[in-house]
This record gives sequence, C-alpha cells and structure tokens, in this order.
Amino acid sequence: MKKLNLIFGLLFTLVINQSLFAQQHQHREIGRFAVLSGLHQPIVLKGGNFAFNYITKNNISLEASFGVGLSYDNLLSEQEQSQYSSISTPFSYGIGIGYFYKGFSLNFEPKGTMFRVKDQQGKEVTYTTYSIGAGLYYNLFVWKKLFLQPSIRYWHKVGASLTNGEVEMVGQNDQAFIHQARKPGTNGWIYGVSLGWFF
Repeated sequence: MKKLNLIFGLLFTLVINQSLFAQQHQHREIGRFAVLSGLHQPIVLKGGNFAFNYITKNNISLEASFGVGLSYDNLLSEQEQSQYSSISTPFSYGIGIGYFYKGFSLNFEPKGTMFRVKDQQGKEVTYTTYSIGAGLYYNLFVWKKLFLQPSIRYWHKVGASLTNGEVEMVGQNDQAFIHQARKPGTNGWIYGVSLGWFF
C-alpha cells in the first residue's frame, strides 16, 4: 500500500511540474462539460470510476463521481489477509464544488463509500462510510479536448451506517477481532489520474 501511494504521489508531482513549465494555459475548460474515467481503478482495483465535471463562467468547479466494483483484495496487508477473505467497494458516490484557476480545481467534497467485507469464516457485512474532505485536481491537455487529470484528495470519515461503527468478525484460527468502519483510500488519502474529454 505504501509503495502504491508513493507511485501515485510521484506521478502526481511529475505531471504537475511538467505542466507548470508548459505554455500558458488556454482556459479551454471554462463553460464546458467533461466526462472522465479513472485510469488506475481498472488496473489496481479491478473496477471503474467515472466523473462528470463542469466549470462555470464564474470559475466555479462542479463535479460528481461514481465508483463501481472496486476490490482491495490484492492490497491487503498480511494481518488483513489473516482476518478477511474479501474487502470491496460495490459502489461509491460523491459530489464536489470548488474554485477553478489556471487548470487547477480545489473542491470541497462530501462522499459515500459502500464497503463489503467478508471474514475468514464467511461472515459478510455491508455498510456505507460517510466522508467530507477536499480534492486538488489539474487538467493537463494532451490532444485537442483530451486531457489527463492527476488528483490528490483527503476524505475524513464522519460516520457510517454500521451500528456503533464496528462489528465483531472472526479470522483464521477462529481468532475474533473487531472490524471498524473503514476509511476511503489509505487512511483517507487518495491519489489518482483520470482521462477525460471536454465537450
């Protein structure tokens, strides 16, 4: 997980640094609607993420995003592997509103993330974590209206549909443990790159 965060962090920094030395931004986003798809979700999480962006003429950034079929099984730590047979996000949703400036968008974002966890004994629990946070995005045009959008986000967990925020589960060797409602990403941090098109 730490290596994954490092990779996305370095990628984000590299793209931002390259874009800052590129020719002056042409503000092609103003008054336009964009559709985006996450690039790392199909590869790393075996699922998908789709987003819709709109930048108003007053430089207000509006966004809605949805994640589907995300699996974290190949990212589990050794301890988590001894406790869970599967952890996934069947569906997630969120909206964002913020300010756009020279290709950058800084958004305030409430989000809901559904988790489905199954312990080593077959017990399955499904619940939704509710988060509030912020996201920083940059639009890097690569061809006509096609663009890459690296992002870094932090979502703070504020609640969950899970009763009392936790449930008892059983891992390997019949070892009982308390599962607490998960945070999105890695302790609330999410790095990513999406591919989008402005209409």
